[in-house]
Amino acid sequence: MEGVSYLCPLAAELGCDKTFPYKKNAIRHAKEVDARHFPCPRADELNCRKNFVSEEVADDHAASAHDQREPLPCPRADDLECKETFYSITNAQRHSKNVHGVDKWRCPRADEVDCQLTFGSEKDAKRHADKENKTKPLPRPSAEEFGCEQTFNSKRNAKQHERVHKQIKWPCPRAEEFECPC
Repeated sequence: MEGVSYLCPLAAELGCDKTFPYKKNAIRHAKEVDARHFPCPRADELNCRKNFVSEEVADDHAASAHDQREPLPCPRADDLECKETFYSITNAQRHSKNVHGVDKWRCPRADEVDCQLTFGSEKDAKRHADKENKTKPLPRPSAEEFGCEQTFNSKRNAKQHERVHKQIKWPCPRAEEFECPC
């Protein structure tokens, strides 16, 4: 069956002139092309970009998706005072990228600690500020016990340093006599 090609089943109706080597591909294409003809009835009002296979399905979508859900604000609503709202996170993110450019959030403590880093999400910026720019470093565990005043930015680093002081568990009883460093 070489040379056989299948025309789009909606060729006459939609003026589509595409051909396919397999019938199943032509049918799949027809469903996709046909689906593009019924946008959400509230598309302009709500900035919804969804399309459906029939007007009935589009109406059902509008009733279930838009009448019962609160719109999502632009991801940059707070820092850029953008008033746009959306009914899908994808549309909100697309708007933010296209209208406001690549999202960049400054470190929340940038001015306080002179941090120039920017992040792709507000969550990442806050996490960075909490983790990296603590105003008060943690004292090393058991600091008084060893007379060590060294401080650290994380508990993990402090614990690791503590081992330096605890390495010698059993000092040499004749350390002074033999000038043993332990």
